[in-house]
Order: sequence, then C-alpha cells, then structure tokens
Amino acid sequence: MQAIRTEEYSDLEPETEYITNVRSSEPNTVVPPPGKIMLSSVEINSLVLSWELPKGLKGPKNFIVKWTKGEWIHGRELEGYSVVKDAHQFEINDLELGQRYIFSVATDKDGNLSEWVENFVFTAVPAPRLLTKTHSEASAVTLKWTKGENMEGIKHQFIITLKSQGKEPLAIQTKECFKTISNLEPGTEYTIEVSTMLIDRCNEPVSTTILTEACFRKVLSKMGLEDYYDDKLTLSTVLEINQSDTSESKLESPKSYPEAFLRKLMMLNANARSVKCVSKDVDTDKQNTINPLDLITALFLCSDGFLQQDMVVKMALCQFAVPLLMPNHDTREITMMLWAMREIVRTFSPSKLAFRNLSCEERIVLTDIPLLSFVRLGRTSLSKSQVLNKLLSNTKECYDIFYNRNMEGGDVPRQISEGLVEMTWYLPCGKKNTDKFTEPLAVANLRGDIRDFDKQFSFLCQTSAAVYCTSSVMSQKWITSSIWKGWLWKPGCF
Repeated sequence: MQAIRTEEYSDLEPETEYITNVRSSEPNTVVPPPGKIMLSSVEINSLVLSWELPKGLKGPKNFIVKWTKGEWIHGRELEGYSVVKDAHQFEINDLELGQRYIFSVATDKDGNLSEWVENFVFTAVPAPRLLTKTHSEASAVTLKWTKGENMEGIKHQFIITLKSQGKEPLAIQTKECFKTISNLEPGTEYTIEVSTMLIDRCNEPVSTTILTEACFRKVLSKMGLEDYYDDKLTLSTVLEINQSDTSESKLESPKSYPEAFLRKLMMLNANARSVKCVSKDVDTDKQNTINPLDLITALFLCSDGFLQQDMVVKMALCQFAVPLLMPNHDTREITMMLWAMREIVRTFSPSKLAFRNLSCEERIVLTDIPLLSFVRLGRTSLSKSQVLNKLLSNTKECYDIFYNRNMEGGDVPRQISEGLVEMTWYLPCGKKNTDKFTEPLAVANLRGDIRDFDKQFSFLCQTSAAVYCTSSVMSQKWITSSIWKGWLWKPGCF
C-alpha cells in the first residue's frame, strides 16, 4: 500500500485562492551533476563557459546556468540566468571588465535539479596601448602610452615596474598616461613594464626595453678624446700619428682605439673598424669593448671640418658607409655632413651611357641620385645592415659596407651613435653580368628605432624616393600612431 504524504500550510489569507502544484517522482531519484566547469576565451566583457557531461545520464539534457558578481553566489543578486538545452558550452557577454564572477551549473532532468557545480573567474583588465619612449637621457627616460580598450570613464591607475639586471625591481604608481623616471644609471639597459590596475586587479603588463644614454663626456674620456671635444683634432695631428710605427700592435686600452682606427684608415686598411683590446682577463676585455660606430661618432664630433672631410673620403675609398646625419647627444643637435662629403668623386656608368660603353665622373653630392632609406621599427632578429651589404655588393663577393652585429664589436650596445644615419651609394659599372641595378642609387641607413628618432625619420621621409621599414611586428596600432601620421601617405613611402 502506497504511503500518503500530507502537508500543512499556515498563515494563509482569508478568502484568497491558492494553487498548489504537486510533482510526483521516484523515491531516491538523484540527478547526476555536470562535470568540472571550464572557462575559456576570457575577455574584458565576455567569456566562454563549458562543462563536462553528467556521468550515466542519457537522452536529452538541459542545464541551468546562473552567474553573479562578487565573492559568493548565495545571498547575492543574480547577474544572469539561462537554460541551455542539449549543449554543454555557453558564451556569456555584457560582463563588466576586471570583475570577479561566480558561475554555477546544474543538470535539469524532468524538473529535477542536480547539485550545483561552481567556478569563478576575473574578467580581463584592458592593457595599456602604444607604450613609447618619448625622451631619454643618461639618467632619465620619459614614457607615454594610451588607455586600454573601453577604459574611458572608468576609474583606474597604472603600475610601472622598472627592472635592471642586478637590481631590485622598482614599482611606480601613476594615474596619468605618461611618466618621467629619473635617477637611472647611464648606459644601462632597463626593462619597463606598464599595467592597468582596476580595483585590486592588474592585466598582463606591456613592456619595452630601453638603454639609457651613456654620459657623453664619460664615453669620450674612455677613448681618450675628452680634450678634443672643444679643441678639435686636426689633420696635421693625425698625420703626425702616421709618422709613428704603423705595424699591427696589441691595443691595451680603449684610449688607443682612436689612434689605431685613424692610422689604419689613412692607410686605406679595410679592417680599420675592427679594433679591440687584447688582455688575459676576459672581464677586462668586455669592459674595454666599444662599438665601432661609437668610435667613429666620437672621432667625427672631436675633429675639425678638414679632418672630417679627409676621413669621409678615405672611408668611401674603403667602401665604408659614411655619416649623413651625425647626432650629438651632448647638445641634442643633428649635423648634416654634406660638406664633409664634397670631395668624394666617383666614376659610374648609368644605363643611358652603358650601351655606348661610356661612363661619367662626378662629385657625388652634386649628382642627382634617388635616395632609398632603410629604417627599423622595434627589435628584429634580422640584421638590416647585413641584408643591405648583400644587396649592394656585386655577385662575386660581399663587402661590409654597413657595420653590423655579426662583425667584431658589432654586438656591443651603442652608446653615442644611436640616431646616426649612414649613407652609401650603388654605382653601376655598365656590365650586365655584374650590375644589380642599372641606375645609381643612394642608400641611407638609420641606426636605432624610428620611435626614438622621429627627427631623423621625418627627414628621411621628406627626402627619400622610398623608405623601407623592417619590423617583426608591423601592427595597425603603430601605423595609426602619431609617429607615422603625415608620412605614411607620402608618395614613395612604404
């Protein structure tokens, strides 16, 4: 005989109609709950919720999904509620960014619910965008960035983390989208990370690596040139050097680099740029190593106009790239070196003369030759200078026109030559089996990231027939940023 169950209801209103629903079920019916809840594709305002199917449950399945914002789902107002039929994956949208959400899922079998299975997640906090170094000195750097997506009108702040090898990280808080960081070590590499902080949540930081400028006078002093910055080196001084022993000798300190370079250059030695100290102490060798481009920059800044002119002529004869725009990190000025190039004379055979076996001889700075410029955005694994060397050399051998990271001392961080623009020329000889190009070309190469040297980049964009940019991450963000505006659509650029 089936047992009869009775229920008593109290506190009812007089003369009020009540409807009572009674649902029968088998005794001890247990609905298996869903499996583990998994959260994927977590964005700033959406995510995908999925769960494992209940064990031992066959046929059509319905699931109840509910979610709320905060610490506990019980006793809090629901943010959302949905019934998912015959599926175990559910996309939820219109969430608030940077918030903690708790999600609960239960199996619904003919009106009977299983136990609830829960999981929680924080929606993403938008990362800052377009992190850029706008100014750098020996002991300070200025950064700027833009707010993350959908952050307008939302109260937040930024956390800047400064990291350098051998030092404790430094965290800095700011509400602005720019910051000047001071008290840095000259000539030191720093990794700077910026993240958005919303309430107590931070996003994965965006980062950039910067190298603070070396103390300009200190670099000159290391090479023994500090006295010649104001009282310039002259051609007669260098000729006196040539009267000494010109045989190869071991260099004992960086102070001997300038003399060794100039001595070899005056002899038109193609290895003039390869100068280094030789000692028994490996650590001492590393401390004494100087990037050859820093040596060349220092010598030009410490030489008078006539010595500069003689150096440029001999560098061109050695098939070295010569300086076009010379940066001075002491005065923040940039010098165009056209006067120093005025004595370079070249013989070449353009296509209009080549078919008649004729050639012409002209001063190179007075010749109407199209300029092609090569620049870099960000850091790349590919050596731009090495590619140019292979491109501009003839088919038989490759000349090291532009000094690159794979040459002696080329991998040493540049300290005072960042922003240097070097120049060379491709001049056809009129032989079809040798010439790669039938017309003469001038080629400029900017050392450093264009984001740090907008003056040099702007100059090249205005004067070049074409500008080629190498980058590992050429993104739409940088194309639309301020550094590109005004130049991107210039005819011939990109």
